[in-house]
Amino acid sequence: MKRILVDIKQDQQHPTEIYCDNKATISMTKNPFFHRRTEHNELCHHFIRDVVIEGEIVMKYCPTTE
Repeated sequence: MKRILVDIKQDQQHPTEIYCDNKATISMTKNPFFHRRTEHNELCHHFIRDVVIEGEIVMKYCPTTE
């Protein structure tokens, strides 16, 4: 979606906010340290961690009830 915005000359000024109800997932995306328990995560999880570190997205906690 970000690429589409660039194509139509509507550059996004701030990182994309992604809401998640799992605090452990959010902390894993913020900490690039390789944990033994995360060694079998799928490639998409490592991609998300990389874009969080680059500042393209921001993970925010949102309770399940919301």
